[in-house]
Parts: sequence; structure tokens; C-alpha cells
Amino acid sequence: MKKKLCVVLIFLFIICLFAGGFIVKRNYTSTVKYGFQPPVDKLYWGMPLTKIEKALSIKNNVNGVVYNYNEPVTTIKLNNKIKVFGYYADVSLDVYDKPKAEWYPYKSTYLADIKLIYDNMDGKKIKDIQSSLLMQFIFL
Repeated sequence: MKKKLCVVLIFLFIICLFAGGFIVKRNYTSTVKYGFQPPVDKLYWGMPLTKIEKALSIKNNVNGVVYNYNEPVTTIKLNNKIKVFGYYADVSLDVYDKPKAEWYPYKSTYLADIKLIYDNMDGKKIKDIQSSLLMQFIFL
């Protein structure tokens, strides 16, 4: 009798472990950040358009923010400049449509790239700053 009870308890324990593992996996969000992250605070690569809008408090044609859609990319031109490499730059974000392929890692729209457009800058100074940043990444 004790042997049957022990087997049943072990079996129930294993089932609980599997069920708990599936529940934890289901609640997992895909906000894992790898490598060099975007120079715009609050953004990460692969971020959906809805989350970008919420994080930056932006909407199309509001406060100077402009969305340009050219299938499959939405380019968002932000109204505020940001300081990167010691100079202020205009920022535009490229957000791609939801992929049609099931195997693709993103399941909704996703942030693919950021363009920084500078005017009145010193190219040598930026190159020196980039070199020092690259050396920091190499030695980390």
C-alpha cells in the first residue's frame, strides 16, 4: 500500500512540475535584449509598434511626429533630437509589418532599425568617440 501511495505521489509531483513549467513559459514575454541596443531610451530591437508608441508617447501626425508607410515598412520621424556621440541627431525608426512566415521570431510589427541624421558635426570627433566605445565593448 505504501509503495502504491509513493508511486502516485511521485507521479502527481511530476505532473505538477510539467504544468508549472508550461504556465511559466506561457507568461514569458519576448523582451530579451541581446547585443547593442538602440540609442533611444526605452526601445529595444523587435519592439512592436504599439509598444513603441506607448513608450515614447507618440502618435501619427501629433506633435510633429510623422509616419510614412511604404509596404512593408513604416518609417516614423520623431520630432525631438537626441544626443548620440556628442551631437544632436534627428531620429527616424523603421518598423516592419508582421511577418507572414510562421518560423520568423517576431509575431507582430517589429522595430528593425534606427536612423540618426546629423547636421553641423565633426566627423573626426565622432570617429574617435566610436572607436573608444568599440574598445570598451571589446574589453568587457
